[in-house]
Amino acid sequence: MTARIVGEGKVAAGSTTGIYDAAIEFGTQHLVAVPGFKTVWVPSRAITLHQPWAYLMTAVPDPWRKDIENRPTGFTSINFRGPVWVHAGAKLSRAVYEKALAAMKARSMLDRYIPAWADVVEGKLPGLARSAIVGSFVIDDYLRPTPAPVYSWHFPHTHGFRTRDARSVDPVIACGGHLGFWRIPPDVAIALARRTPI
Repeated sequence: MTARIVGEGKVAAGSTTGIYDAAIEFGTQHLVAVPGFKTVWVPSRAITLHQPWAYLMTAVPDPWRKDIENRPTGFTSINFRGPVWVHAGAKLSRAVYEKALAAMKARSMLDRYIPAWADVVEGKLPGLARSAIVGSFVIDDYLRPTPAPVYSWHFPHTHGFRTRDARSVDPVIACGGHLGFWRIPPDVAIALARRTPI
């Protein structure tokens, strides 16, 4: 396997120590060396979700957690498996919220896990933040599009990615997102290595 150094940055702005953090990418993982911390592995891939879907997949406990990530039939990255960061996109849509709300109620989700629209707009909980890495999960299986899915959270006619081992990142790490599975920047990898082992 080929490694490549994807970036490095000073420990703190204005630091005169000359000590650097470094993130080296190996496939779908970053090996991050942070002075004063252990060298750790963190995933190098993320996927962007709208809110409140990101919250439902990372902040809600099992068995109520949304454990399938659905993508439209044109989505091509269906072979991805392994750990991935969950990025909450910047856009917020009342229509997306209403669809999520209907899905939660159809699955008899407990009221305490159903965020109000005002909470989503204001990002009152860390898991409801936008334009940030809010959590992670491991993708362990792929479900083909079908008109009659077997799994509760697999929506009809969509690619389904089954997930496990979800966890939140608190505090969240602000960053922009991209379509599909995307590489996190080295500074984000370093920040994640300092806060949340996966």
